Amino acid sequence: MKKSSKKDDSFDIIKGNPVLAKELITAMNPSFEKDFDGENGKDLIMQTFLSYAVPAHYIKLKNKDKNYVDMRRKSITTLIASKGDVLLFGGKEKGEAAAIFEEFSEGVCILAMLAKGGVDIFGKKWDYPCPDNW
Repeated sequence: MKKSSKKDDSFDIIKGNPVLAKELITAMNPSFEKDFDGENGKDLIMQTFLSYAVPAHYIKLKNKDKNYVDMRRKSITTLIASKGDVLLFGGKEKGEAAAIFEEFSEGVCILAMLAKGGVDIFGKKWDYPCPDNW
């Protein structure tokens, strides 16, 4: 089955629109409103979106074999090392930041599965068990 070349631009909707981002974050968690401005705002955006994306990746990855997850870990590490700035500052192409975020959130999930004690990032901790067959 051929993978669609259409890019998801859902994350780009809020890029450059702090008012919309604030409304979305506040709707998901009203206590965020008071802490939204400045650097806290960036952390809150990442924390909120990761809280949905990372568990979704765990559901997908927990049934994969170790070789697949290791291949994804290496691929994501290379991507973030070369294009992580797109995640922070946006990309030149529509949907580019969303695609990087998707890979990044999968990487967080993989770390949460492989690292003893899980991973702490953007003020949140993820810790998932490694599958028994690894």
